[in-house]
Amino acid sequence: MASPRYSIAIAKPISIILINNIIFIMEKKKFIVYYVDDVNVPSDVYSADTLAMCIQYVDLQLLGMMRVDEEHPCSDSVMNSSRTFRYEIYRGGFIDKCDSEYPSDWLYLEPSYVSDIYYVK
Repeated sequence: MASPRYSIAIAKPISIILINNIIFIMEKKKFIVYYVDDVNVPSDVYSADTLAMCIQYVDLQLLGMMRVDEEHPCSDSVMNSSRTFRYEIYRGGFIDKCDSEYPSDWLYLEPSYVSDIYYVK
């Protein structure tokens, strides 16, 4: 007896992730917002179809946060720690793997938008 086959027709770009034998299907958006602290691996925190929607998300997240500036300076050790962060927005992602499994072949893309640097609360 043959095992059952399933097919899915989806009109939008998606990511399919298999975790513990559970299939997660997520819609891929054009722009991705990353939280960057220059210590940990950047983490994607939001995605949307337009850059404007991503910038609006970032602006909402930064309400009430203290920006690193001349009035609120910080030392180099704090700046290069996980006590400061910024948001970066990329179209599609921040790495182009160039069809290679070797990180030395990968290209790191330029962000479409970078927020100012803020202190972590």
